[in-house]
Amino acid sequence: MKLVPLVAAWLIGTFIALEVAVDTTALLLFLVASIILGSIFLLARIPITLPVLLLVLVLAGLRTEGFSSTGAPVPETLGATTVQGVVTSDPESSGGSVEFHLEMDYIEVNGSPVEADGKLLVYARPPLELAAERRAPFFKYGDYLELTGAITQPVSTGGFDYGRYLSNQGVVGIVGQPEVRYLGERKGSPLLGSIYAVRERLSESLEHVLPDPQSALAKALLLGKRGDLPQDVTEAFRNTGTSHLLAISGLHVGVLLLITLGGAVSLLGKRRQLYLVLPLFVIWGYALISGLSSSVERAAIMGTIYLAAHAIGRPRSVFPALALAAGIMVGLQPSVLQDISFQLSFAAMAGIALLLSSEGRWWSRFVHRDYEGGASGEVKRFVALAMATSIAATVLTLPLVAFNFQQVPTVGVIATVLALPAMPFLLVCAAVTAAVGVVLPELGQGMGWMPWLFLEYLVRLTDLFAKVPGSTISVPEMNGLLVWAYYGLLGLMLACPLNIRSRVAGLGRWSVEAVAALRRLELGRHQGKLRAGTYLALIAGASVLAMLSWSAALGTSDKVLSVTFLDVGQGQSIFIEGPGGSQVLVDGGPSPRDAARSLGEIMGPLDRSLDVVVLTHPDEDHFRGLPEVVRRYDVGLALEGPGETDNPLYGEWQSAIQAKQIRKIEALAGQSLVLDGAVNIDVLNPYPDQSGIDSNNTSIVLMLTYGDIAILLTADIESEAERRLVREGASLDADVLQVAHHGSRTSTTIGFLRQASPSVAVISAGANNPYGHPHPEIVARLKGSVGPEMIYNTAHSGDIRFITDGTRLWVSQGR
Repeated sequence: MKLVPLVAAWLIGTFIALEVAVDTTALLLFLVASIILGSIFLLARIPITLPVLLLVLVLAGLRTEGFSSTGAPVPETLGATTVQGVVTSDPESSGGSVEFHLEMDYIEVNGSPVEADGKLLVYARPPLELAAERRAPFFKYGDYLELTGAITQPVSTGGFDYGRYLSNQGVVGIVGQPEVRYLGERKGSPLLGSIYAVRERLSESLEHVLPDPQSALAKALLLGKRGDLPQDVTEAFRNTGTSHLLAISGLHVGVLLLITLGGAVSLLGKRRQLYLVLPLFVIWGYALISGLSSSVERAAIMGTIYLAAHAIGRPRSVFPALALAAGIMVGLQPSVLQDISFQLSFAAMAGIALLLSSEGRWWSRFVHRDYEGGASGEVKRFVALAMATSIAATVLTLPLVAFNFQQVPTVGVIATVLALPAMPFLLVCAAVTAAVGVVLPELGQGMGWMPWLFLEYLVRLTDLFAKVPGSTISVPEMNGLLVWAYYGLLGLMLACPLNIRSRVAGLGRWSVEAVAALRRLELGRHQGKLRAGTYLALIAGASVLAMLSWSAALGTSDKVLSVTFLDVGQGQSIFIEGPGGSQVLVDGGPSPRDAARSLGEIMGPLDRSLDVVVLTHPDEDHFRGLPEVVRRYDVGLALEGPGETDNPLYGEWQSAIQAKQIRKIEALAGQSLVLDGAVNIDVLNPYPDQSGIDSNNTSIVLMLTYGDIAILLTADIESEAERRLVREGASLDADVLQVAHHGSRTSTTIGFLRQASPSVAVISAGANNPYGHPHPEIVARLKGSVGPEMIYNTAHSGDIRFITDGTRLWVSQGR
């Protein structure tokens, strides 16, 4: 009897037992009946296929009924309770919180601690001591914590059963924003601890060698860390139906497997089966550094079985082998069959396996075409490989996506087809660059352009397709029978006679070429085998061209001063670039992620250094983003005011400065910097005798002068500091005035505004901020001074850039 029907019976029996309450006694009766029926068939010399399938189905039901899910039930009382436990996942930033799993040791029930089992999904902010001592995400694997907060049950949306999804992971409840107390560290699994430590080092390296959002995307695709992805990038992937590329699964493993297998065959040939070692090493290495999530682990197991089928000389038996792997996984943990990540991983791997198994061989009958030799033929063959993989995985996963998420991507297949050719190069380049960056940071920075090229391609591609109207279509909640009908029809198409199949295949003749080329590539039977040297030549050529373009762009100087007020929300961050290319960053805004993203977009992929970083005063909306900037960029000098704060997060800035051994100077009125021998940066505030004054009034005030143009940066000074500047006769006359304290009513006094006499006013503020900045009274005062057309606000305009050649002044808005 064939293996696939047996596995199918096992999976169907498990599914029925999971979905329907089946009495164990009834199952035992069916078990006896199937044995008796089998005996009768044997005596009558009738094939015993039906009784055996029935027996397997019943055994699967009994196994499922006897399976107990992990975790003890959480008390139904959802009020505040106290839980102690250990962090058992790799914590990841999620919005303004950190997401992690907590394995419970104790839970408070009726005021008394009771031993507990099971995991909680936690969204928490770090306690102050962790926020001051560690970098984001602050928590780490093995931390022992005490949480006080409400435990809730997950809420399902649409047709997606979120509760079941979490239950399959052993999660029994959710805790949102609890009070957290750090109790120390408990040693967990040495293997997981080592994996998470390596991932963290690689993550830090990617942040150091790549700008945002490319570094965030690289971390998502290579390491499975999606917490730092900007919202607009995530939305672009979601709207184009390519969000599955962000969730590491069977598709990623399958693509890497096929590419490395084809490359290994070309490099080593098929002698002694050494060519199987490279793809095996690659897929398991990828599984490890991506966090060894259950979906990736399953896909890697399936890939290993596929390679084992090659090793024993039976590559066409891969689909039955994958079916066996699925049956074993479900047998060990029946609830995994309801896990959408398992379903999607298996469906994607099955689609790819069908292309390469005997069931997929009929595709090649429709095409008898040889690609011409040389680089052109190799490129066509590679594109065909990516296209076929994308189509196969999409066809097999489409009903699952529609059923669980009520969405069908209209451009997703095209976008995925165009995106997949970049994926292998992206992953390999990112992994190599990150690894080199860990050992040799400067060399890693020099190699950063390689993954950046492919990452930027993905960002631009998804952004382009996201703008297409109707890129996704919402579908009503589906009946599960439709999913079964889809797969049943697909099975019939694969099993039907050739003449019927050929008519169906005629509708997609263009994709048939891709599959035929894939078969030739993977099996090594095409006379022009894939040559690694060809790919290296193509990469080198594109890389040299990109480097020359970037060098030309970066080397061009228009001898202008550029001052950009960055849109970082409710805070301040100003980027200054001198006529000779020297760069200064004044403050970092309230968000590390936004600071990194803003600099990444304005500085470009190759520029990883800042000459000066200025912290005007220690308010969180000014300093919070700077530690991340210091970690990611090489900083020559730090300029800081005398302001003091008891905010423990301020220690992160000090630690970052010390860790990078950056020279630090305390700013005082009278000091001056000269940028590129042409731009004067004069410190007007604070004065030496201002100790004990609140930090706003000791903010650093800078006057930038280039030729005839002056720009005054006032940070958060208030009326007290403004009056002293006027009284001391400071040179305040400016063409551009940065309105102090985000337009607060306590600043921009009439006397100060009259003394500055600006032509243009700029306000750094967040949209709909809780402080009401800028205050209407200040706005009215500015309108009377510069006119309503000359008031710019980052909340409305995004980034605001002033460019001057020392005589004229230009302004641009937005990124």
